[in-house]
Amino acid sequence: MIKWITGFLVISIFSITGGSAQNKTASIDSLMTRLHRDEGFDGNVLIADKGRIIYEKSFGYANAERKIPLTENSIFNLASISKVFTAVATMILVEQGKLKMTDSLRHYFPDLPYPGITIFNLLTHTSGLQDFQADPVRNLLGKSASNQDIEAAYAKVHLKAKFQPDSNWSYSNTNFLLLAMIIEKVSGMTYPAFLSKYIFIPSEMDHSFVLVDNVSSSLRDKITSLYYYPDLLSVQAANVDSIPFARAYYSIMGNEYGDGGIFSTTGDLFRFHKTLQNEKILKTTTLKKMYAPVRLPAGKDYEAGNANLDYTSNYGLGWIVAKDSSLGKIVWHSGSDPGTLTFFMRNISRDQCVIVLNNKWYRGTYQLGGSLMNMINNRPEQLLAPSLARKIGQEYTLHGSVVAMKMLDSLKKGNAYHIGFMEMNELGYNLLAKNDTRSAIEIFKVDTEQYPTSGDVWDSLAEAYYKAGDKETAIKDYEKLILLDPHNESGKTMLKKIQDEVHYAPAK
Repeated sequence: MIKWITGFLVISIFSITGGSAQNKTASIDSLMTRLHRDEGFDGNVLIADKGRIIYEKSFGYANAERKIPLTENSIFNLASISKVFTAVATMILVEQGKLKMTDSLRHYFPDLPYPGITIFNLLTHTSGLQDFQADPVRNLLGKSASNQDIEAAYAKVHLKAKFQPDSNWSYSNTNFLLLAMIIEKVSGMTYPAFLSKYIFIPSEMDHSFVLVDNVSSSLRDKITSLYYYPDLLSVQAANVDSIPFARAYYSIMGNEYGDGGIFSTTGDLFRFHKTLQNEKILKTTTLKKMYAPVRLPAGKDYEAGNANLDYTSNYGLGWIVAKDSSLGKIVWHSGSDPGTLTFFMRNISRDQCVIVLNNKWYRGTYQLGGSLMNMINNRPEQLLAPSLARKIGQEYTLHGSVVAMKMLDSLKKGNAYHIGFMEMNELGYNLLAKNDTRSAIEIFKVDTEQYPTSGDVWDSLAEAYYKAGDKETAIKDYEKLILLDPHNESGKTMLKKIQDEVHYAPAK
């Protein structure tokens, strides 16, 4: 049964045998409806248990301007979930004997100055390669940069690696961009064609493709528009095409692939899950290798992702691997681009999957995905609390500074809202841009109360006091910054500048 309710499509909820199972789906539906209504979640959700869909629902609009609702066939930009497909494609070539995990990066890219890096290092983010969005590389990229353009930029700037291969772990989009190019070199096929032949077609993923230019107009019309809040004072999300930083991001990054670039639906991802479970495109022995977390020298630990406190994770071969195996082997991946957050979690042992594709940048998407896996396994949800910064910013816009600061004083004392360091810092600077230094100071003060050992928060507060004309307090806060971060040269420069302005003599 399908019906329309105030702007979002409700697709029939599949019941599970037994009253308790029906209660689970009812609880999930209640949660999702509340998040859509109260916290602005828009997107598609699919949950499967034992190979069967138990919940599938769409919330919000595929195109808000034209009032086109999301449906089960709406196509989303998967962002970094694409890395899973690149990893699977790589392992298909390994099974075919065309690639070895020990193959050197230099064998395929002799112009890149990175000896010692292997296919294994690329798959596990243990290469040490910096992300291609780092300034020295990105500064050389024009609009719609291709994988080949990015490779050429690396060859030109000789960007220094973060560490020696195998010695540490650091997530880098570059690893999977290069893997996509290796897939092309080895297979003699384009990356989109290889994925279509060896993954999409065998998995019956008929709504999935790589890059918008490679798709028919009928599927292109199903691609969701993306929405993002221009700043923390914004009451409504805007189409990313109208936001300068997002438009600039996609103008440069919209034509590269391997690390991202795949578009798909919740249903297609579910079919992909079943294909892997049924060993249709990869052997069990290969999949076990993909789901095994990489080990670093001397037992060095690292954090590859956190869907919530129950799912702190390491990294395998293209999959994030949950450390806790009490529910079975759980692997997942997430994705993020301006306007989209995506989440794909699989319980291999119990044949379960949770898929959340969001086109309105709902900040709690990853915690929501982990919570939904919890709920179908009789564990409590662990959602990210609503953002205090966004709540105060919107209150400021709607009702003014006095009301917003009164609300801030009340809400900062409880646990109902998440006080995020970066978000509060961003809101403070949004207010400084409006020349409301008094409100900005109150926001930054909350940050210093929550994160007193962070030099950055004292830096921001000091800047606000200086702009407000309170140089004495600015000096004290810059001194706190230098105490916490003795190597902060910009802070030292500002401190001396203000001291000279007020002829301040430091206490001996």
